[in-house]
Amino acid sequence: MGFLGAELSAVGVGTCEILLPFQESLTQQHGFFHGGVIATLADNAGGFAAYSQMAEDEQPLSVEFKINLLAKAVGECLVARARVIQNGRRIKVSQADVFVQADGVEERCATALVTVIATKIAGMP
Repeated sequence: MGFLGAELSAVGVGTCEILLPFQESLTQQHGFFHGGVIATLADNAGGFAAYSQMAEDEQPLSVEFKINLLAKAVGECLVARARVIQNGRRIKVSQADVFVQADGVEERCATALVTVIATKIAGMP
């Protein structure tokens, strides 16, 4: 996320928000935020929301996600907001919505379902 310039702006129990300011290097051929960047934000927001409901010795790993790109993402910033909608013992499912901000207005440009497994990884905190 640091490579993209994204910032974790809020985390709560079962929720997460990530901000990403516009950079030309993150666009596709028409100057919109690239769909892969939008998907990355959705996956990370969903994963962090799930992580907030895991035990201290567990780490999140995405096992599946589905994304719908709903509108072209033209603006100054992307905002991904996720919340856990199913908090199982090992499997968590988050809904992540990505919004593009332009001239003080937000428009939803994507929505995703992110499935995450809580796992213990050797050598990880």
